[in-house]
Amino acid sequence: MPSHADSHDRDKLSGWRGDLASGEDTGFPVCAVFLVTPEDRPAHDIFRAYRSSFGERGAAFQHLMIFGQHGISTTVKGLADEFGLTLDSLPTLALFRGGPSQAIHAIALRRGDYVDGEAGNPGSLEGPWMDVLHQLENAIGTGSEQIDLALSDHLTRHDLCRGPVIEVIERVLGAVS
Repeated sequence: MPSHADSHDRDKLSGWRGDLASGEDTGFPVCAVFLVTPEDRPAHDIFRAYRSSFGERGAAFQHLMIFGQHGISTTVKGLADEFGLTLDSLPTLALFRGGPSQAIHAIALRRGDYVDGEAGNPGSLEGPWMDVLHQLENAIGTGSEQIDLALSDHLTRHDLCRGPVIEVIERVLGAVS
């Protein structure tokens, strides 16, 4: 019997694949996927900051995903493996340009929980991941339809050896279904 984390992430992955495969172009130039663990509360809050920003800029469901917040699911394991990441590298943010992208650009996020007095303090989220968000916001604000994901020294490129992102998602979905 699949765990709650497996069911939750599989259902989300299925919806994500459907939206990316639809080919509907909303004009939003980047997709972001967070791979986290339940213990990575700051990473969850960083996701919320991205969600707020992306929402204000017209992003759709397919442009921002998070997996693993309810547990390390088979979806998280599959995506990490396909993206060339290890579970030890979680939490991670991966950015790419649409479903046909042949690479992701990843950045490690803050690991673990808050320390005393830190939760809810906006300064506790600061770091290279927020620099990347601000750079994305600036690029989107100028009307860029193609964002150069090498825009930040904080991002590491990972070429996808087994096909574009949409095929990666379909392969992981097939393995977890």
